[in-house]
Amino acid sequence: MDNKSNEHEKNKQSKNLIDKSSKSKSNKENQSLGLDRFSYADFVLLSSTLAYAIVEELNEADLSLLISFINMLNGDLVMLRTQEAIRSAREAELSQLQEEEVLEETDTLSDTIGETIDDTVISDLIRKTKNKKYKKKKIKRRK
Repeated sequence: MDNKSNEHEKNKQSKNLIDKSSKSKSNKENQSLGLDRFSYADFVLLSSTLAYAIVEELNEADLSLLISFINMLNGDLVMLRTQEAIRSAREAELSQLQEEEVLEETDTLSDTIGETIDDTVISDLIRKTKNKKYKKKKIKRRK
């Protein structure tokens, strides 16, 4: 019974953390570590240095566990990134559908308005262009 209440409490805490992290998405966009300024060579150098330092410090069992943990972390990051991309695509699709509905309503409204307005009113509202008439001058030929 005590284990169930502890698990329930842990689940509540993890849900609260997830909710807090999802609320801070706008903050996440503003915060940056500046990793986009690193070049490919910088990343290769950094990963090589870290890998060498970790291998020197850990024994075989700890190293195996760390590698497994990093692989799990990588998988979770990929999954979360994919979910976010899918969610963004759905939101974009929904907003596009809403825009199309607004345009359709506007078209039907303009059709309805167009049917009710008399043609004479429309002709009065349309600006008439003036056609300039040019007179042809006759040129006399000299003999």
